[in-house]
Amino acid sequence: MDEAFRYFVHDLRNLLTAILGNARFLKEILKGKEGFEEVLAILQLCERASYLAQNLMLLGQNLELPSFAPSLLCLNQVVEDTLPFLRALLKDKVEIELSLAPSLPMIKGFRQDLERILINLLLNAKDAMPEGGKVKITTYLAEVPFHSSKSESSSRNFVCLHLKDEGCGIPSEILGKIFLPFFTTKEKGTGLGLSTVYKLVKKLDGYIFVEAKKGKGASFFLCFPAALPQEKDVELS
Repeated sequence: MDEAFRYFVHDLRNLLTAILGNARFLKEILKGKEGFEEVLAILQLCERASYLAQNLMLLGQNLELPSFAPSLLCLNQVVEDTLPFLRALLKDKVEIELSLAPSLPMIKGFRQDLERILINLLLNAKDAMPEGGKVKITTYLAEVPFHSSKSESSSRNFVCLHLKDEGCGIPSEILGKIFLPFFTTKEKGTGLGLSTVYKLVKKLDGYIFVEAKKGKGASFFLCFPAALPQEKDVELS
């Protein structure tokens, strides 16, 4: 990676540091006042951009990117912590309604992956509701049967997330294509949002299903395996 690019990334990180400093200052001033959620959204975006810039710098120096161990995550907590950013992202046209089951088991994974899943699903819902509407996010526990390699029937608990929108729905003829990279029906779409969601869910050893009809909204069901007892010594996040 050439020297000019490394200087560019260096300057970008400096700019992000300045924006982060001012945003943190505003966060303290606006706590409990109008504009607070928007400042939180700016902070979260800048922190993500700073993380990406750091990794670009490491690549430019031919260094390995840092590897991180998965953490034990509370799905409800990640949803609630990301909510201010999501609401700022969707503006006033889209209402978010939460119905979170209490005392859900932990799941094992990476917090940033869950946040990216939520952001991409909400942006997809926003695009499906250009005139506005409601998105309902529900969490619950489900027991899913499966067959082991010894052909013994068993089951495992999965922590599930259901996201339902009131948008234009998905025609049945393209329902099987929506998770394919670069597949899009939007004029300015990239076709990367839902394919990113699919890859991240699989990275977390989860499953994703969708139910939708044209003109009747869409429902996305995501299921993540609950952490097993021997995994409880993983760092909490």
